Amino acid sequence: MKQGPAVSAGEGYGDLIARWLSRIFHPFVIVIPTLFLAVYFSTSSLAEALKWTAASVAIVILPLSIFILISVRRGHYSDPYVSVREQRRSLYLMGGACLISLLAFLILTGAPRIIVACIYAAVLANVAGALVNRFSKVSAHAAAMAGCSAVLFTLSPAIGIGLGIIALIVGWARVRAGHHSVGQVVTGWAIAVTCVLIVFRLYL
Repeated sequence: MKQGPAVSAGEGYGDLIARWLSRIFHPFVIVIPTLFLAVYFSTSSLAEALKWTAASVAIVILPLSIFILISVRRGHYSDPYVSVREQRRSLYLMGGACLISLLAFLILTGAPRIIVACIYAAVLANVAGALVNRFSKVSAHAAAMAGCSAVLFTLSPAIGIGLGIIALIVGWARVRAGHHSVGQVVTGWAIAVTCVLIVFRLYL
């Protein structure tokens, strides 16, 4: 007889769905296709899209992933999502350093303006998130989903709207999983969309 997906004791199927949505649409995951599509839509070059996306992964996503993994193993972070607000200070600092390094690299190497704009927006959102983190957590999942939706909406409204709908579902998942309140999710959406709109308006 076929068995359904494993559900741990005390966990319902809603919790299981929320957990998997959080994994599938992790901020480090969703930004990769977003940057790829942003560059591809702007340049019509597959090679350019692959090159600049790979650079972003190498300079930001990979170092941050390793940093979080080491921090969890050493007990500095409680879990890979860094659920404890006070523990997020070093993550914002490390994230900011990686983003600024990537931004400098992109500018110096003549990267397409669209990806430079995306990273400017990410730097601004990181600063805003760090400031809010002094008082309350910001959902990084919500921020990443909303920011990616806003970026893609400017290039392909249909894709942007579709991702925006998924962003709402992921927001529900973060609340259902108990990692964030509704307010923290909404704050993440607001910060990301505002930063994208400001930077794209001024830079592109």
